[in-house]
Amino acid sequence: GSLDYETVNQKLKYLGQVINETMRIWPAALTTERGPCKTLVNPLVQYPAG
Repeated sequence: GSLDYETVNQKLKYLGQVINETMRIWPAALTTERGPCKTLVNPLVQYPAG
């Protein structure tokens, strides 16, 4: 069968609790967009400023 939220939450209670606690500590919706203030260059890739 498929593994959906209801199956995890009802039949795999401990796994559901682990997932809920992980989402509480590190919510997926909060992100911070950051970029370098100046251009960074290393031998493999260049990251432009901004």
